[in-house]
Amino acid sequence: KVPKYTKSLFKMMQRSTFVLALLLLIGVCTAREYVVQATAGNVFNDAEITITTSDTIRFEGLENGHTATQLTRLISSAECDNKDLESGFDLSASGSVGPFGIGQYFYKCKPHCSIGMRGTFTVLPAPPSVASSLVASVFSLLALFAMVLGLVF
Repeated sequence: KVPKYTKSLFKMMQRSTFVLALLLLIGVCTAREYVVQATAGNVFNDAEITITTSDTIRFEGLENGHTATQLTRLISSAECDNKDLESGFDLSASGSVGPFGIGQYFYKCKPHCSIGMRGTFTVLPAPPSVASSLVASVFSLLALFAMVLGLVF
């Protein structure tokens, strides 16, 4: 026969697992999508942004003769035609890129790079979500509760 306290502990753990799953789902939904617009004035509207490792960037307005092409490093106007410096994403229509690892990234519009249509974005570590901190706390409490029951009974 299963002791009564074991059944109640099992029920509590089942409920806690459901709540933890919901919290994890909320934590996963914290990623953001940043929009960079290629404008008719041959500039990117947010040419310098900072994002986190869970975020993505959506380039829009690329259908109007613009591109968003990733570069290996920051370049000058004189280096715009050097295809050896191109690496990574290469969009000629609106679309999303990412997520990225921690670091600094550079991009250009191929046809308008020499007149300054270039940009950068910095990727920082994603901060821990409230949900993940809460999950760790709940698991610690459950472990402590299980230890107390084990020691007492």
